[in-house]
Amino acid sequence: MKSLNLIYALKDGVLVHISQVPSGLQCGCKCPACGETLIAKKGDKVIHHFAHKSTIECEFGYQTSLHLAAKKIISENGIMRVPAVYLEFPNTDKRELIEPEEVLQVSEVILEKKLHNIIPDILLVTNIGKIIVEIFVTHEIDLEKEEKIKKMGIPTIEIDLSKIDRNISEQELQDILINENEHKVWIYNGKREAYYEKFLKVSEVKPVITRNYALHVDNCPIGKRVWKCNRYANLLYDCQGCDYLIGYESTWKNNMEQESAIRCTGKLRIAHKEDFEIPFEKRMQDFNSKEEERIYESVGMGICPQCGGALKIKNGKYGEFFGCSNFPHCRFTFSYDD
Repeated sequence: MKSLNLIYALKDGVLVHISQVPSGLQCGCKCPACGETLIAKKGDKVIHHFAHKSTIECEFGYQTSLHLAAKKIISENGIMRVPAVYLEFPNTDKRELIEPEEVLQVSEVILEKKLHNIIPDILLVTNIGKIIVEIFVTHEIDLEKEEKIKKMGIPTIEIDLSKIDRNISEQELQDILINENEHKVWIYNGKREAYYEKFLKVSEVKPVITRNYALHVDNCPIGKRVWKCNRYANLLYDCQGCDYLIGYESTWKNNMEQESAIRCTGKLRIAHKEDFEIPFEKRMQDFNSKEEERIYESVGMGICPQCGGALKIKNGKYGEFFGCSNFPHCRFTFSYDD
């Protein structure tokens, strides 16, 4: 693999940017990874960078220099902005905000020191505890390291520097590390994992059934559709986009038959993290109010809110009312006098 141009080096044990030193051997710099003497190349036709005097480039020089630069910048500023924490539910569009973005106060920055059975790129001691920072230059965090981080339970952020300009200035690097969140992503966050477990505990696994070329979920807890007195939901039109859908799984049985299921929290009416703090009776009351509005809107458009069929005006014992055209399979009725 072709080595990346060095823009940071060590001069008398202090990290310096290529812009801070004279050209050639007069720079007096060493490679932060291998200790080899460096030449500062600052001509008019090439991007300014350091090169090894021996012409044998160091594989880890660029990565190590960015780690040192990150430590220096974070230590000098004493703060770091971190991105918001979102819980993204598997195979759905549902995304729940757990914590907004915030600026952490950093009291200590520790570089590449063994922690349990891993060596983090950077370990920060902050006002909310320890946080691991991984710098993605050529290799992102692999699954093995990610699993070890999860077992330790230490919040971890990855900063992606793999596509940044190789001639980036110190100020631009500072903006990425300190002030911006565009290049940062949470690899592990204990609050996010804890809320996901809470959602799983209140959810039900419901199989997806193929019926007349449609995908249905029977016994829908909110009764999205009713046919022949049976409550169900259409996976594509009802479940997708439903606040209570928190997961979708599909597996192959005997390599021939596909089995699918959803995870649904509709039975307990828990759609958002705030709902865990609201009593069940209040959650039901709020849902019923919204459901009543939905029914009125559907009736106003002449559509049955239970099966999607057309509504017709019918005469009964107590006068006119709306009835579903799919009667007797659908027994929805509505009267504005109710």
